This record gives sequence, structure tokens and C-alpha cells, in this order.
Amino acid sequence: MEKTPVTKTIIPSYSYDQHECACGMRLLSKSTTRWQLLRLISVWGATILCLYCITVGTNFRESMVENRLANEIHNRNLSRSADADTTDSSTNAVLFKPEVIIFGAGKCGTRALIEFLKMHPNIASARAEVHYFDENLDKGVEWYRTRMPLSYSNQVTLEKSPSYLWEPRAPEELYKINRDVKLILLVKDPVVRIMSQAARMDDAEHRHELLFLTEIDGKKTVKNDSNTVAAGLYVEHLKNWLKIFPLEQIHVIEGMQLIRNPYKEIKKVEEFLELPKVLTEANFFLNESRGFYCPYPFYSRLPECLSEAKGVPHPKLRPEAEKLIYNFYRPYNEKLFQIIGKRFDWEPKKETT
Repeated sequence: MEKTPVTKTIIPSYSYDQHECACGMRLLSKSTTRWQLLRLISVWGATILCLYCITVGTNFRESMVENRLANEIHNRNLSRSADADTTDSSTNAVLFKPEVIIFGAGKCGTRALIEFLKMHPNIASARAEVHYFDENLDKGVEWYRTRMPLSYSNQVTLEKSPSYLWEPRAPEELYKINRDVKLILLVKDPVVRIMSQAARMDDAEHRHELLFLTEIDGKKTVKNDSNTVAAGLYVEHLKNWLKIFPLEQIHVIEGMQLIRNPYKEIKKVEEFLELPKVLTEANFFLNESRGFYCPYPFYSRLPECLSEAKGVPHPKLRPEAEKLIYNFYRPYNEKLFQIIGKRFDWEPKKETT
């Protein structure tokens, strides 16, 4: 009698790793033959099995890479251990003294800057503003260092506390901890900075003008004893820092330039900190509805925009108030430009119709 030909089930050729698909075949071959296997499993069953093996294989390879990198980082950390206070034995990460400080008057962009910099793999930043040199100096250096993040030897340790700018003790106390620290100072048109601060105020009857104007003998004048006004006297605060640190250790960023073109400003920071230039324009996503750029980290599927509280429209200044406040700040701004060797467009802007 004529034998009935055996019909073989043909499994489609997929672009998976053949070695890892084979591991699945070997698993099942213990209890059945090759030809029985082909009759028992469906095409999709084989596909699912291959995907499982590929996942296991990929995870294994990634684990090997991570272990190799961890060993390399550990070896590099040995040369830096003299500066370390605490080591996490599970990750070989170490607590180092602060190497970069971000400071500047409020509303100048310090928060945006640190969010952009946190995308860089060679930066480890403190989770919150530490305020050691202006509010917690009595707690001691060891308390301060424990607020620093764990970092590897190929990372710089960074913290942000804007109000260090005008704290008289801050420069000298920081110098005691790290004389080689690099400083990033954020400034902005001082009038625009005040308007940013006033953005949440009730604009009825121009109440925001009370932040910086007063009336003496029936004549309006600038409140030169106001903390709000004093915060914008950048040159006076910078002079205190320059008594301790040379200008070469201070990188000045204009806040509005950071907002308009963060990629360009971050490239300058990478150069100042001598970091690998790894961030690209793709890491900066323009939120067109709000007019702000958002960080777009390598590991994230979506950009990470700041809260809705950012980008609130500023109240408008009346011509008289605008003239008074700009005239007040102008000589201080000129002194700042002379010291840092560059100018910013800090003059009233004409409205376009």
C-alpha cells in the first residue's frame, strides 16, 4: 500500500536571533522529538517562545554590560576616594563634596537650568535645595555632605540654592569646603525678574508696583531698601563672591537666553564643566502652547515639562513706573556688564502692534 506522505509544518522565518530561538527548541526537545515538536506547536506558539528567549538573552547581555561598567566605575572611584565620605557598597557610588553650585536671584531660571542639566549622565544633583550656607550653616559640614547625592567618579556633584547669591558668609564658607568649586550664576533683566515675582499678584489698581515703588512727599520713588529690589542688584552681590573666587570659576547665564535657546546655553555649561557633549537638540522639546522648552531625557518616552505655575503672563508696567525702575537699575547693570565682560539687552521693550 502506498504510504501517505508526511506533511511538515513550516515555521516562517522571522528576523529573531537564531541562537536564542534555538534555546527554546532545546528546552522542549527533552520530552519530545524534533518532528513531534513541529506537529504539536503552532506558528504563533513558536514565535512567542522565540520572543521569550530573546528577552532572556537580551537581559543577560545587558546585565553583563552593567556589571562590566560597574567594575570600571569602581576602579575609577579608587583614585577619588580621598574626597569621599560615604560609599554605597551595592553600587560603588560615593558621596563627594559639592563640585558645582547653581545660584542666583529667584525667577531667573535656576529651576529650569537644573532640570536640563539632570539629563546629563555625568551630573549628579541634590534632590532639593540644601540652603546650607544661608540657613543651615550651624548644622555643620558633615550634615551638608550627607545632603549630596551618591555619584560615580565620572560625574560631578551639583547642588542649587539660589539665595546663596546674597548670603555674606556663603563664599568664604564654600571656599573652606572646596576652593576649586565651579559656580553657575543665573541673572535676568531685574525689572523682568520683579514682574515674574508679581505674576501671581492681583493686578487690580497696579498693586504689583507696591513691590518696588513707594511715595515720599507725594513723589513716587524706588524702594531701595526692599528685598525685592535688592535681589536684582546682581553686581553688588557678585562683588562679595569675587573677593573669594576668581571670575574664571563663575559662569554667568542670562535667564531669558536660557528660556529662548536652552540647547545653546547647556552646551556652554558642558564646556565650562568640562563634560562630554552628549545632550543634543532632541533633548529640548518646545511646548508651543506655553512657549517654553521642556527637558526630554534619554530614558523618557515623553518630555518632562515644569508645572503650570511656570510661564504665567506678567502684569504690565505703567510708563511712569517702568521708567523709574529701569533708571534705578541701569547703573548697576552697567557695572555688572563691565565686570563679566558681556552685555545683555536689559532695556524697556517697545510693544509691537
